[in-house]
Amino acid sequence: MVYHAYRFAPGAFIVAAPPAHSAADFLEGYISLALMRWALPFLGLVSGYLFFRSLTPSVAGFAGKLRSRMRTLLVPFLIWSGLGVLFAVAVTHSPYRGISDYWTIHSLGEALDRWLLHPVIYPLWFLQALMTCMLLSPLVYLAVKTLRGWVLVIAVLWWALGWQPLVLWPWVSATAFPPFIVGAAIAILGWGAPWAGRKTAPAWLTAVVALSWLATAALFAVYGHELGRWARAGLLPVVVLGILTAWLGFDALKGLLRPPAWLIAAGLFVAPLSFFVYVTQEPTLAVLRAFTRTHLPAYVQRSGGESQAFAIVRYLLAPTIAIAGSIGAALLLRRLAPRVYAVTTGGRGRERRATR
Repeated sequence: MVYHAYRFAPGAFIVAAPPAHSAADFLEGYISLALMRWALPFLGLVSGYLFFRSLTPSVAGFAGKLRSRMRTLLVPFLIWSGLGVLFAVAVTHSPYRGISDYWTIHSLGEALDRWLLHPVIYPLWFLQALMTCMLLSPLVYLAVKTLRGWVLVIAVLWWALGWQPLVLWPWVSATAFPPFIVGAAIAILGWGAPWAGRKTAPAWLTAVVALSWLATAALFAVYGHELGRWARAGLLPVVVLGILTAWLGFDALKGLLRPPAWLIAAGLFVAPLSFFVYVTQEPTLAVLRAFTRTHLPAYVQRSGGESQAFAIVRYLLAPTIAIAGSIGAALLLRRLAPRVYAVTTGGRGRERRATR
């Protein structure tokens, strides 16, 4: 959500931030286009790991996995992408049709294209990419079993080169597929952390990884645009260090801060709602982002000008409101129509009864 809080046009993609002209510009690029870039590859990695972790490598095993993914990926995609089409049709026949061509549909053929191939709710592309990963999972399995650890070379080169024919976008993604391969290798080859016997990594290693992540992200935010077509390669260390920081840092912070039970309970309560937040972020976030960039600055200018601090607050305001609104909507839908909620989220985040 914070990544999408950057000043994107709907459906656009930016690898590296343009040169910053102020502290606020730098922080927006640093947070959205550098620090937050670990999240999506991490989802791909986890998806690959979970798919292969308990897989029986047989026709029946792959078929069973694919059937379960139809419920968790395909059905929610068709529902939410269809709702996006209805939103675009409504915008097309409203006074707001000039806001964005991305939010307008003028024919049945275009409606089908925006439903199945190029969703109006553009973050859904990741579900499309994951579906392809699942369909090609037998090839991924054969590649890992044949090449063993060398399959990581393919994943790294694919990511760095960004090989992705436009005709196959977003089904074959250079952002989603390489991490999926890495997750598959971890599961199939049974890799574990070298400190597995200690349960947690040494504190010094966690600190080094976290500081390295912050530093490389800052370098990428400042100089990433100068790398040109190699910007993806420059982003890779930021992504890897971000994933390691999130993985190692959780245990480190838990041990350091010793959070109270109520805070842990609140996190566990909200976490299952994350898929609903993901599918409802657009167009809500785009509308809020546009509002905070047009109306708030005008109000501040009348009040004596906008400070750099206020610019940062304005930038973070849109995703904060969007996340809070999505969580509220998820809780309401889950309470009033639990079956609808279950279907639209692929069975994720069902409300569980307390058990002894």
